[in-house]
Amino acid sequence: MSWTVAMQLPGAAQLIGVWEQAAGRHPVHQALAMLAAAYPEKTPAELAGMPLGRRDAYLLEFREALFGSTLACYAECPRC
Repeated sequence: MSWTVAMQLPGAAQLIGVWEQAAGRHPVHQALAMLAAAYPEKTPAELAGMPLGRRDAYLLEFREALFGSTLACYAECPRC
């Protein structure tokens, strides 16, 4: 099975709709809903069956396409 797919950026209304529909669901299902919007040619089963690393890479590419390459984050060391 080929995992090469072309991303399609959803419009703002579609993106908000997907976000609202996925709210309250398990984070995995939220991620799959976002991927389904970005890669509509893939079935939900195909997206769920992707290797985790590849799926995460597609999610990060989607996020970068929407919001840019800067990812602001913060982590606190539990030993400090």
